[in-house]
Amino acid sequence: PVAARQSLDVARQMLRYSLEEARRSVMDLRSEALETRGLAGALTILAHQMSVAGSPRVDVGIDGTVRRLDAAHEHHLLRIGLEALTNALKHAGATRIDILLRFNADGVELMVHDDGCGMGEGRIDVSGAHFGLQGIRERVDKLGGRVVLQSQPGEGTSLVVTVPTELPRRAPIVPALRELWRKS
Repeated sequence: PVAARQSLDVARQMLRYSLEEARRSVMDLRSEALETRGLAGALTILAHQMSVAGSPRVDVGIDGTVRRLDAAHEHHLLRIGLEALTNALKHAGATRIDILLRFNADGVELMVHDDGCGMGEGRIDVSGAHFGLQGIRERVDKLGGRVVLQSQPGEGTSLVVTVPTELPRRAPIVPALRELWRKS
């Protein structure tokens, strides 16, 4: 049992390491729009592509000095914007969707507001059963940020994501994996 437990622990560490590497590889497959135009340009292109004739008007605004961000920030913020825009287009019945990307000295805010039907009373629990909202929460957590989702029936929904410019530091997994291999 002791040897089996140690082997399982090593296998778990290897699995975590492999998963981390797979995620890192996927992060490297960035959007062409992100590569050529940055987050602000990619959000603008995304909004234009997703808004078709007869759909809500989608406007993208930029506040502050536009700058390139860490690849993880740009990737996650673009995916968050995509999810929020998709939700508004599919569920809100909105006539207008506003996206604002605000560059601050120490962070970035992404705000998505629609004038649609709303989701319910007051602040919505973003850790609930909605997979899109859960994905947003997970992405914001990875960036060390916070998310606020507010909605009122008949008054639309507002999503505000605030993330610091610097990624949170995590303990590297490789030394722990090497130590487990050495002991086994």
